[in-house]
Amino acid sequence: MAITSEYEPIRAKPEDAKEIEEFLVADFLITEPLNAAVRLSRPDCHQILEASRGAWLPGSAKQPAAVTLPLIEPARLLKIRDLAKDSANSGHTALLRNEQGEMIGVAMCTVSTVQKIEDAPMPCSSQIPGKMDYIANFLWQLDRGLKPACPEHYEKVMKFEILSIHAKYTRQGLGAKLIKWVVAEAKEMNVPIVVEVTALATQKLFPKFGFEIVFEILHSRYVEMSTPNNFAIIRAEPKDTEEIRQFLINSFVTTEPISKSIGLQATDSADFMKETAKVSAESGRSALLRNDAGEIIGVALLSVQPVEKIYDAPKPPDPKTGGKMLLIANFLWALDQGLKNHLSPDTKEVVKFEIINLNPNYTRRGLAQKLMDWSMEEVKKLNLPIYTQVTAIASQRLFAKYGFQVNHEILHKDWLDEDGNQIFRCDDGTDRGQLISRMP
Repeated sequence: MAITSEYEPIRAKPEDAKEIEEFLVADFLITEPLNAAVRLSRPDCHQILEASRGAWLPGSAKQPAAVTLPLIEPARLLKIRDLAKDSANSGHTALLRNEQGEMIGVAMCTVSTVQKIEDAPMPCSSQIPGKMDYIANFLWQLDRGLKPACPEHYEKVMKFEILSIHAKYTRQGLGAKLIKWVVAEAKEMNVPIVVEVTALATQKLFPKFGFEIVFEILHSRYVEMSTPNNFAIIRAEPKDTEEIRQFLINSFVTTEPISKSIGLQATDSADFMKETAKVSAESGRSALLRNDAGEIIGVALLSVQPVEKIYDAPKPPDPKTGGKMLLIANFLWALDQGLKNHLSPDTKEVVKFEIINLNPNYTRRGLAQKLMDWSMEEVKKLNLPIYTQVTAIASQRLFAKYGFQVNHEILHKDWLDEDGNQIFRCDDGTDRGQLISRMP
């Protein structure tokens, strides 16, 4: 590529942060195609983080392999001012200036750990005012391609945050100069570069320097995933076990149709829910939905299990299925018997979607879909089959939208007690339980 401009990159210093911020708000944040598409305003830009990225990175034999990068650090959403400051302080950001010393271009880079990127939470609309919410969530979705693409031996990555050239200085090879400068920086550090590109022009430019696509989302297929009304999706940890158990007893047990139909009591389900909460929290793959008060108002609980453990599970009763919980445990066990016929013989592990549930005060807001979207991204990383037992008509419809297939079902009219009476009679239209699965 011919680079004709006389301007040369200059390494940014910490004192350049304010000027970088002003340059972004005055030019880049308003002209970037995604921003223009949602008519992002300057007030939105001042309050929120940058929005430059897409999904390309370098991966030639002479450079570290490709990965994708997250938009934020795990504990906070970066405001423009913070991003400008962090980039200027990183020592890996380049500026272009004209003869008058005015900034006419910038390549903003920071260095982050892969773990911070992986743990970044889904952006919460309460933290992202204005239309930036749409863009922040789009970028967060792109970032989900990071872990599968990142070689395990790389702990750090260079984040190519923003590439921007003043409109009056385009078509002079300046973008190419800045990219070459950044590539040289990463090569010296022996770290991968990661960048998200959301403009067609930069999508055409980056491949000329060895960048490769690792993940992409077509605009026509993008479903906005912001969590409305001050809710945030958080990855569950072992320390959350008791809180999850209490949520299940207070919410799931009282709202699940078959539980309601037999009058299941908290005391009957306590041990069963404790075990479910424990394996789900310890899996590292479960999601909690919290409101702005920090309370759990929804869960999507996943575990990873050896298939033999499922195949060999004894029929209840067992120590955790006391009282009326035994009626439900037997039903779930019977559904599980259909799994073996639908997995290939060489399958060693499977993801079990233990429970998805919302506090009844927070239904009909699209939150179950948010939890499902989050969970399906987690399952995609594992490349394993996923299965679940769905015992409510609402969840049966929800899972069907995500490509789950019915492997086995039991009609309530056929599930009788020893006196020949139907055990479950639900008041929401649920008339069966289903074992469903989705292959990777």
